Amino acid sequence: MIPYVLNENESLSTLINRTNNGLGRLVECQSFIVHEALNGEYTAKMEVPIVAYNSGLLHHGGIIKAKADNITPWQLFRIRSFSKSLKAGMIVCEMDHISYDLKKIVCKFNGNLAVSPSNALTTIANNTVGTNPFTITTTQTNESGNLSLLKPQSIKDTLIGDNSMLSTWGGDVYWDNLNVQLMDRRGEDKYGVVVQYGKNILDAKQEYEISNTYTHLLGYAFTPAFGTAIVDTQLVEAVASDYPRVMLMDFSQQATKESSYASTPLYYIHKWATEYVANNDISSPKVSLGIDFLSLESMNEYDMIHDMQSINLGDTVTVRVSPLGLNLQGMCIEREYDALNERHTKLQLGDYTNSLTNTLAGMSKSTADEIQYIRRAMVQTATSTSNGLMSAADKAKLDSL
Repeated sequence: MIPYVLNENESLSTLINRTNNGLGRLVECQSFIVHEALNGEYTAKMEVPIVAYNSGLLHHGGIIKAKADNITPWQLFRIRSFSKSLKAGMIVCEMDHISYDLKKIVCKFNGNLAVSPSNALTTIANNTVGTNPFTITTTQTNESGNLSLLKPQSIKDTLIGDNSMLSTWGGDVYWDNLNVQLMDRRGEDKYGVVVQYGKNILDAKQEYEISNTYTHLLGYAFTPAFGTAIVDTQLVEAVASDYPRVMLMDFSQQATKESSYASTPLYYIHKWATEYVANNDISSPKVSLGIDFLSLESMNEYDMIHDMQSINLGDTVTVRVSPLGLNLQGMCIEREYDALNERHTKLQLGDYTNSLTNTLAGMSKSTADEIQYIRRAMVQTATSTSNGLMSAADKAKLDSL
């Protein structure tokens, strides 16, 4: 579908509901590719000839309306980078989804505490500076944990940043123009949809990422009652290794909720650390599978085309790549969409963020052999005394690692 240029001086809600061509259609647009990652990047890149009709309407901050996938309505994108190449004869526009405007809408947090996802949205609404045209809702059922909002930050960072609803309660975020929804899971199980090498896959690349793999976990906690951090006196082993690679875990939130913590802090810290290792895979490398689709023009089977294009972010499908020995289920975590031809061109299947528990099925949890080849490194932590206490300065050093 042909994208078109809108008047950015009109309200965003007006632009979303506009049914005419706005300022003009980009009928000579050569390329419009949308890239979206689950709980991550949502951008687009467009190429238009310099001499094309309506190319003079393009500029920094301008708004383009285009198809972003096969499911959602047309989406708004704001031009972030605008460049012209006389040699190539092209205008190249790098764009962000309109939801990136939430990075410039801030909340004046000052020690606020959100105790549930719904409470967090109320806290955001009560502390927003100025007008917020976005509607943010949640259907999350996980309410274990608190979100401490100690200082001002943008709404987008509060939703999916380092100290955010996503990092506290997990789940997925669904962006649809001015509507934002946080849910337990975005996507469905579509095991009947088969992505298969030699049939509808042009290329497949399997990648292992070990930068966030660990062999052991060291727990600690800081509570005002002690005034110093209390560090576990022993490591919790995930896999055996001659060269431990240690993951640090702050259990301060659990400590503040446990009434008996003050009497036996080391017991609880070690207990929480042991439970975390038992319930979370910290030793396996992140595995992902990049899929390049075969051009739809070369495919004759309608059902095959329909199946491929029905894969959306968060969906779990069956993947068969015989040369790599793969026959498993994988979650769609990233995709590229050709807005002009209305088809997906690339999919990324696998694990994406630490908050997601879905990884490619069939991968072995034990990676001891691989970890032996990790460069010898030991996390430098402050030396704890027999009771696990450490100084405030050493606690700061620990947090910085």
